[in-house]
Amino acid sequence: MTIYISQGRYTAAAIRAMTAKPEDRSETIAEMLAAAGGRRIGWHLTLGRTIG
Repeated sequence: MTIYISQGRYTAAAIRAMTAKPEDRSETIAEMLAAAGGRRIGWHLTLGRTIG
């Protein structure tokens, strides 16, 4: 089974909006992946700088 990891970045405005109205987006992502034939096996967020 192939496992894919995605990496993204939020803008300052997006962080402000998500902080003002927090919500669990993991189920929405799981539904989108299932519709494409995939599945979510983990949901992890990290903070800090990326090396590379």
